[in-house]
Order: sequence, then C-alpha cells, then structure tokens
Amino acid sequence: MAKKATKKPKPAPKKPTQKPGTGTPLHDGSGRGTAKDHRQGSQEEDSMTQDFIPKQPGDFKPGDKIGVFIDAVGKPGKQTVRWIGWGTYEGEFVPDGEGLSMQEAVCKQSKIKMPKLVLDKTGETIYGCACYWGDKDELQEHLLDKADKIIPATVAEARTPPKPGTREGA
Repeated sequence: MAKKATKKPKPAPKKPTQKPGTGTPLHDGSGRGTAKDHRQGSQEEDSMTQDFIPKQPGDFKPGDKIGVFIDAVGKPGKQTVRWIGWGTYEGEFVPDGEGLSMQEAVCKQSKIKMPKLVLDKTGETIYGCACYWGDKDELQEHLLDKADKIIPATVAEARTPPKPGTREGA
C-alpha cells in the first residue's frame, strides 16, 4: 500500500521589522495619517512611546518652527537619521517651481495643497510630500536626542528617487 503524502504546513510570513508610517515621532506631511497610525507597531518595533502623540499637520500655523529629514532607520539608541535641517512651516500650498520630486510634481499637476517648508540655513523650499517633518521641539526630544548617528542631507537628496536594492527602493 502506498503511503499517503502529507503536506508540510507553510511557514507563517515574517513580520516586517518596521511598518510603513511607524518608527519615528513624525508624519509624512500628507495630513492623511493620524497619531494612531504612527503607533500600529509594537513598542519594540516603534521608537515612539505609547504616551507620545506627535503634533499633526492641521495643528501647525504659518511661522511655526519645524525640522525636516529624509528618514530615520533603526531602533532608539541605534537609529540613523538623514537630517536636512530646521525651518519654518509656511502653510498649505500647491507645489511650484522647478526640480521638484516626483511626489511634488504630481501634487503640482493635480493642484493638491501640501505643507510648504522653508529651510532656515539655505532658504530652500521643500513640500511635506517629499520628506518627513515635524515640530522642532518634538523632533529634538523624540528623534535627534535619541539618534545614534545623524547624517547631513540636502533637499536635492530628498527629491532624488531611491536606487533599486536600497532600503527605500526595495
């Protein structure tokens, strides 16, 4: 008599180590997320504590001081931040100008208003859809003070599409 073949159970899919929209006390500037979205991961996966609710895009007023960065990778104490700099929130505008990122260009073409951020040191403008940004004091306390490594970055780097095979382009 032939043995009946048994199927091996499929292994459970691996959980991502960092869910999109989590891992940093900030938002992507789109205004579509909520503080709850930022706390979907477990506390071990997420560098924010459950008690911290970041200031949301609707809470900002023109003239508010903000910080801008490309990304923050890793866990607290071992986190690397690609930091663009400090600046000012100018309000909600349809992106304009040349050399925009793909996200900014889509918003321009579709006439979608985005947070306009002007950097203090360079005077450059970047829109909230092309970077991560947040309240100056919150970013200092919950991101920069806890980062292991801060790498200076530029607006041009934030607007450059990620290369295939990198964390952002995978």
